Amino acid sequence: MTSEGAPIFARRSVEEHARAICEMISAVDRQSEVLSLGTLEADHFRTLAEDVLSPIDLPPFDNSQMDGFAVHRADFFNPRGDTPARLPITGHVAAGDESGPLPRGEAWAVMTGAPLPSGADAVVPIEASGMSAFPSPGEKATLSVATVPANDAFVRRAGSDVQAGSVIASAGAALTPALIGALASAGVRRVAVWRPFTVLLIATGSELRRIDDTERPGSILDANTPGLTALLTGIGVRVMTPGLVHDHPAELLDAIDAGGSGIDLIVTAGGVSAGAHEVVREALADRGVAFGSVSMQPGGPQGVGRVRVHGTDVPVVALPGNPVSALVSAEVFLRPAILAAGGWWPERPVVEAPITEATTSPAGRLQFRRARSTADGRIELVGGAGSHLLSAFARSDLLVMLPENVERVEAGDVVRAWRING
Repeated sequence: MTSEGAPIFARRSVEEHARAICEMISAVDRQSEVLSLGTLEADHFRTLAEDVLSPIDLPPFDNSQMDGFAVHRADFFNPRGDTPARLPITGHVAAGDESGPLPRGEAWAVMTGAPLPSGADAVVPIEASGMSAFPSPGEKATLSVATVPANDAFVRRAGSDVQAGSVIASAGAALTPALIGALASAGVRRVAVWRPFTVLLIATGSELRRIDDTERPGSILDANTPGLTALLTGIGVRVMTPGLVHDHPAELLDAIDAGGSGIDLIVTAGGVSAGAHEVVREALADRGVAFGSVSMQPGGPQGVGRVRVHGTDVPVVALPGNPVSALVSAEVFLRPAILAAGGWWPERPVVEAPITEATTSPAGRLQFRRARSTADGRIELVGGAGSHLLSAFARSDLLVMLPENVERVEAGDVVRAWRING
């Protein structure tokens, strides 16, 4: 690890800090790999690394869009409303059946998705036939229609969705359930995808202990490692955790060196403020990571930059150590940056609704308050603004955003919130 200084930044806006992190993470050069489509059904938040060409037409054959009757339009030439055209129904084609040529002057019953008889150029929906049900196979019945159907009415022609050899999905496309389904329907078996982000997650603080460690005076259980791991793995990130790091800069540097090979991003929690024993700041401030204050609450102290590890400049996002501050910061900065870099949609759903009680917010800071939706569609705050109130976060399904220029809202005022935990 080499030493490359980075400037301390004065207070910056949430938007400025988010942009810096997003630009840094979007520049990560990840490798691609070829996987079977079946693997991707259970491997979320993947993105195509190459264009995918369809090996077949979609649909693969002409078929009926509706339950109805396949006909030749010429058999209905210029019928009069008072003397509708009448065609005997002589065939029945269900989905999965083979079909043959439709004789002139006849109609065949066809089900949705059934192969269209060759020669047919329209389907008359059963709703337009005056019938309440299809005639049974072999039953004598007549189709009576007063209006000439449009050419290819309710017909899905082969290749009308995708033609064989054409691009069914472009590089950079997010592998959504719909796209995986489309690829499967085209017979695509293997695709090139970008490897998931690999994050080295390091929680710092001499006061921390793991749940299976012996209790000692002044110690607290580590909530940042499991909480941030859950958030990151929930968006497809592979997380490496070297264990807790005490407030010794050399220990942090050793942990980065030991775990830094093959990682895309280092995320730390704790040790970023301006006080004593700020291990992340002490270890990384002269190695390429800038520290400062962001105009938000909770989560003001932040760090961002790159450190050189095993010959590679690795991005670093340094989060504050209070559990709520760390999770809120990850929601605001990490989650959207990683999703956007992977071609996914970074925004949480936004809710706008009246708040149930008055509250205050510090001037000049974007405040994030934990909240939940009420049965009558309002927003109810959960707990106070303190960054140690993790249980209040756990009971919340919203993060209310009180802008920098708002110092007080009254009960009934409409506020904006992100919908989380979903």
